[in-house]
Amino acid sequence: MLKAVSGVTMLNKLDRGGLHDSSTRSSQSSHPRGSIGPSDGTSALLKAVRLQNIAQVRCLLEHGFSSDGEEPTDGSRPVLTPLVAACKIGHVIITQLLLNHTASTALASEGGLTPLHAACNARAIACCQILIAQGADVDVAADDGKRPLHCACAVGAAKCAEALLRAGADVEEQTPEGELPLHTLCINVEASILTQAASRAKRGFETSDFAGCAKVLADAGSPFENKLMGRRAIQYAAHSDSNDVVEFLLSAGAKPLPKANKGNSGGQGRRASKFGPTVAQI
Repeated sequence: MLKAVSGVTMLNKLDRGGLHDSSTRSSQSSHPRGSIGPSDGTSALLKAVRLQNIAQVRCLLEHGFSSDGEEPTDGSRPVLTPLVAACKIGHVIITQLLLNHTASTALASEGGLTPLHAACNARAIACCQILIAQGADVDVAADDGKRPLHCACAVGAAKCAEALLRAGADVEEQTPEGELPLHTLCINVEASILTQAASRAKRGFETSDFAGCAKVLADAGSPFENKLMGRRAIQYAAHSDSNDVVEFLLSAGAKPLPKANKGNSGGQGRRASKFGPTVAQI
């Protein structure tokens, strides 16, 4: 059981325990020990979230600290909000605690990253579902134009992608450069394959499944033939030697890859794919 303490007492304990970040320490000359300044509460809450300390998060929220953190005085976005931080680590209990204390699902951190972007990036399906149930915008764009669906596809989070699409996400939303979620999936599959062996499913998370994610997109009507920088999604998948994704796209109706020109090595030092030329050769 967490003993009842006053807000000042709790903050003093957190301060002595080192729960303030460097920006707070540098400003402590204007907030004498024992006083409560806005930046003190924000730093303590964000630190407690990062440490996954449920008791401290609950205590700070119950003593009136903003679940959204402190708004920067210069009008810029915060580097990280408590809810984005909780979703980045996929902590379901802390995410729900913050939402219960009216944390905004729309408040973005640096780069326009919303809690839903963060949850999808982390393959945190439980947090993703909670945010959607709370009315989070499933088609909100980050500063680079990517939606939560792009983030889910970048890590092969098929369950997150399916949850977003069921909630009304647009499978044809593009970045300003014309990047569809299917492009994002095929571009990122190679890097994720390298780390997939070490990826284990944990409670509240899902493992990467790029072929499954491609199927989710196809079932939602994703275009196959749209080009990004002159290349189709299947060409990016072939370049990554992602046989299961390429085979699925072909079975789902994507146009076959063009045959490599005889005698053309591509000059890029990449081995040829059994499905056709590499991206460098096309």
